[in-house]
Amino acid sequence: MMIAHATIDNGRQLIVLGLERGNIERLEEGKPIQINAVTHPGFPLANVEIMIFFGETPRDLLNQVKPMITDETKVVSVPDEAKGKPS
Repeated sequence: MMIAHATIDNGRQLIVLGLERGNIERLEEGKPIQINAVTHPGFPLANVEIMIFFGETPRDLLNQVKPMITDETKVVSVPDEAKGKPS
């Protein structure tokens, strides 16, 4: 995996995550990848953790995340198919 960060022209922070074949295979096996400043020294945000996971369908993605969702969770985007609506 490649992790990089930069400040881009508009002054915003850009975080780049590059996955290699082994990462994809791990995700396909149901093993999420977690990234934070402890697991990846140099990661620019001390209070942020990123989780990457894989599902064949939008419903699979939603089912994987359900155990982590609480009343405090802010879901930003859910594919229409996962909400039971045709895309």
